[in-house]
Amino acid sequence: MMRIFTFIYFIGAIGFFFLPEETFYLVNIGPRVFKFWEEIPMPSEHFWVTLSTSMMMMLMTTSFYSSLYPKMKGYLLMHMISKVTSISGFIFLFLHDRHYFAYAYGALTDSLVVLIVMGFYLRSFASGEVIETAASPAAMPENATPATATAGTSDSAGDSHSPH
Repeated sequence: MMRIFTFIYFIGAIGFFFLPEETFYLVNIGPRVFKFWEEIPMPSEHFWVTLSTSMMMMLMTTSFYSSLYPKMKGYLLMHMISKVTSISGFIFLFLHDRHYFAYAYGALTDSLVVLIVMGFYLRSFASGEVIETAASPAAMPENATPATATAGTSDSAGDSHSPH
């Protein structure tokens, strides 16, 4: 699942950066179809595009590394912190700014991501896995790969690593 998030964040980053108007158009389909809340206006500048793109690339990398090193729970925690921050911002803006559909949509989609990632995070503790740093690149034996360093352990997405 975390590798799927890797792909989604990469496509999102490319879309946000190179197609910002089209991205806003897609977000505004919701209020046009459902006829509730307001459309978010098109931005007059692209300052925030760079910041949102960098966040998407950071989340892409975090997702990828959490799939490579499933015992390193810090990657999942970083993912959840990022999403909880954006959820809080969306809710605050929805309540204190305008009732833009995009704010509600952003809070909903990021909440779903947090629930999925939190499920992996909590499942790893329920299964008896403990947070380890032995799978970190610096602590791995010279010839080890991420798959052999965590051989036989459960991946964040439920896949089993094996050295073969």
